[in-house]
Amino acid sequence: MPDPFLEILSDPNVNFLVAVARVDSFFDANPVLKDTPGSGYKTYKRWQSFWETRTYNGDGAQGDMKYASQALVAKAFGGSSGCTAHGNWRLLGPKGIDQQIYGVVSTVKGNAANVDEVYAGGANGGLFKTNNATATDPSWESITDAFGLPAMGIRDLVIDPTDPNIMYLSTGFVETFGRNYGIGAIKSTDGGLTWNPMPGLSFPVTNFEDVRKMIMHPTNHDILYAITGNQAYKTTDAGGSWFSLNWINPTPGLSPNFLDIEFSPLNVDNILVSGQVIYRYEGTVRQFIIDDKGFK
Repeated sequence: MPDPFLEILSDPNVNFLVAVARVDSFFDANPVLKDTPGSGYKTYKRWQSFWETRTYNGDGAQGDMKYASQALVAKAFGGSSGCTAHGNWRLLGPKGIDQQIYGVVSTVKGNAANVDEVYAGGANGGLFKTNNATATDPSWESITDAFGLPAMGIRDLVIDPTDPNIMYLSTGFVETFGRNYGIGAIKSTDGGLTWNPMPGLSFPVTNFEDVRKMIMHPTNHDILYAITGNQAYKTTDAGGSWFSLNWINPTPGLSPNFLDIEFSPLNVDNILVSGQVIYRYEGTVRQFIIDDKGFK
């Protein structure tokens, strides 16, 4: 059965109030779907809850959702604000967009040797770069579009601190409201001009897999770790090959839903991974264990 919620969202001119009435009518006529996993009902209710206080109800058009975004930007950067913080913030871009398409900036990383060189990844817009980040109005260009990877979901970027031309890019962005394609993790050795897949951490687009985060060993830059929602990976040869790490699932049949990965502050040979619980990987043993001993 087609998901009516996704069908409605595919129409850029859909009327918000009409959309709510149509989807409510569908689920009221099929009440069993409200409790059926994957039916789209929970996704729809989150969407409805988010937008019902953010639409301009003069005529209820979804196109009027743009007013919420415009008002937010104007409030934060163009007028008085209720914020009491003393920091000076300014919008770096994009600017002048008249629709609700600002998107999600999922990662921002800079070149430690050049403060003007900054990269920003979007949930469905690819990887952008600026060479004048400290300018009043920085200019940005897409470096993944230029390589023939348009509108790719980006999760994370790791830049080798000893050679900023070497970069590792996590692709794919799978969230409640959409699945933006990715092909696993890719590597560049020329500052993002070209990218290559890495064996063991490459996936078909149709898998809708996302590499959620990567981290680089602070002293041995050939060692990196990466996580997807269901698995953790390690390379010891700068991405020449990746192998998966075994782990104990505390709830068999359910995804561990890995969300974050960090090195232990006390021992960089140990890593901590968050998911259903906290997992700890102790370097030489290719297995995660549920961490009931605290962070160490």
